[in-house]
Amino acid sequence: IWVDADVFAHAPASKKFILSFLPEGHFCSYLGRHNKDTETGWIMFDRRMIGDCVAFVDRYKEYYDSDLVFSIEKWIDGLVFDHVRHDTGVSGYNISGDYAGVHHPFIACDLKKSFDHLKGFARKERGSSTFNKDKPLWNL
Repeated sequence: IWVDADVFAHAPASKKFILSFLPEGHFCSYLGRHNKDTETGWIMFDRRMIGDCVAFVDRYKEYYDSDLVFSIEKWIDGLVFDHVRHDTGVSGYNISGDYAGVHHPFIACDLKKSFDHLKGFARKERGSSTFNKDKPLWNL
């Protein structure tokens, strides 16, 4: 699991809950967004899928080792992830589901039950992704 350092755990998360975000048969899960790069604050990989794992890691490394990253529209991690996923054809599961159209799917999907992504200075200062400091996301 890749989790950004500014992700805050506000409630216990069982192994079953965590694993629900990477259904069997998928190499990775991610927070995809419509017409925008993937939100990379939470990504999961099934390393048991050895062939997909090797292909994905090798291609990801190639993007940076060969400066291929400079050939894509923006040089950001979400787009690199999206390109590598597309290039390798690995099976991915979009955790965002019905919330892929929102700017911050992390706090719209079920991850919000245990986690908050304090993305940006204002959220870090408030200690929540909501705009009301006295009523954080997990108390809505």
